[in-house]
Amino acid sequence: MGYELCALVTRADALDDIGHDLRAVPLRQGFALIPITSEVFDELGGGLAEPFGDTFDFLSGGVRDLAVRLSAHHPVAYLEIDFFGGIGTQSSVVWSDQTVHAGPHSHDFNWHGFDRGEPDPPREQWPVNAALIALGATHHPSSDAFDALGLGRHRNTGQW
Repeated sequence: MGYELCALVTRADALDDIGHDLRAVPLRQGFALIPITSEVFDELGGGLAEPFGDTFDFLSGGVRDLAVRLSAHHPVAYLEIDFFGGIGTQSSVVWSDQTVHAGPHSHDFNWHGFDRGEPDPPREQWPVNAALIALGATHHPSSDAFDALGLGRHRNTGQW
């Protein structure tokens, strides 16, 4: 079973005047998620602009511009996750005060037992967890920020 997500995450109250025809989905701890579906991607201008080179597959200039605008009041993270069968990639970048605050960060994961010469970092240092922690998400030692916000609720961006 796979998991894929392309989304902006920030404090829910940062999205009161979001503009566009975008859907904000409440998360735990007072956060909200804007799923970056293909329709949202197109509405925000689509395009081939790659603000951070090849770090992300779906972070367009329009998505970046929205994140920068929203970050004037609260930090905003762009998250991109693509996993299938234990193999995949996580990438993130965080803006605060309309500038890049953390990242971009990306990590490729492989299934256990496949030796690629480097171990995965601790869970709190995974790109998505690190971005969520930078936003102020908290978690218990037995879980991570991804789980604490309930990001496992759906398996793909379109379900949000």
